[in-house]
Parts: sequence; C-alpha cells; structure tokens
Amino acid sequence: MKTHDAPPAAARNAEQVLLLEQLKQVADGLARTFAPFCEVVVHDLLAPEHAVLAIHNNLSGRAVGQPATELGLARILDPGFAQVVANYPNKFADGRQAKSTSIGIKDGDGKYIAALCLNVDLTLFQGFQTAMNQFVAVDAGAAPQESLDPAGADAIRARIDQFAARLAA
Repeated sequence: MKTHDAPPAAARNAEQVLLLEQLKQVADGLARTFAPFCEVVVHDLLAPEHAVLAIHNNLSGRAVGQPATELGLARILDPGFAQVVANYPNKFADGRQAKSTSIGIKDGDGKYIAALCLNVDLTLFQGFQTAMNQFVAVDAGAAPQESLDPAGADAIRARIDQFAARLAA
C-alpha cells in the first residue's frame, strides 16, 4: 500500500484533515478484506493535480500522486454530482474488465473533498461464471430417465410391478 501526504494543512481545515485520515483507514480495511481482487483508491479532491492519496492492491498500475480521474473532476465541478456511483463497467489499461464503485466524501459544508473508489478485477470471477454455467448445464429437452425418490423395499416392489406391467402391455 502506498500513500502520500496531503498538500499543506493550511489548505484544509481540521475536519477535512480528519476525514482524509479516516478515509485512508477505511480504504486499508476494505483492501485487506477484498485482496487481491479489488483495488482500493483514495482520491484527495482538494488537490486534483495529485489526487491519488492512497492505493491498495494496485491493479491499475496507477501511482500515488497522480491526478484525479474524470469522475473526480466532475465531483469537484458539481457539488450536486451523485455521491455514490456503483457497479459501473470499467477497464484496466491492459484490457481486463473491471467493475467499479466511486463514493464521494463531503465535508460539513457539503463540499466534495475526497473519493473512495473500488475497482474489482472481473477476470477470475468471469472464469468461475463460465465454469459454473458449464457445470449446471443439462439437456433441457431430455426426459428424466429415473426418479431420485428415496426407495425402500415397498417402493422397489412397486417399481418392479410398474415395469413388468409396461412390458406386458
């Protein structure tokens, strides 16, 4: 996990500093829980030119100190921008598909100061999905060949009688 120090404290009030520090802890906990499939990034929207404040389980190749993404810039420009943008399709630079969620963090004045972003690499899960689809596939057009009911001695005799009756007919 990499982090960098936020821009000078003079540029932020005590509440904003506290929120950013707490958000780094939340990111660390989420990253530990969802490693290694989920990248967790803290963006400092008070310093958009160096917005990546912390990055855990780095899947994107981005680095601490890099600028804000388009979503971060949209939040900076529009205080009414959605606070949670969940489960949107995304893609890593190498082409791997991702599912992303971005959560904007506002201070007491309602100003976006940060974003917590989760980027899940779907590669492994898509493989699981393919394997599960193959495993549960059955020939929907085929008639059942047998009954899987519990069979005691009476049930076996009844089945033999039914089978014999069909042969005799």
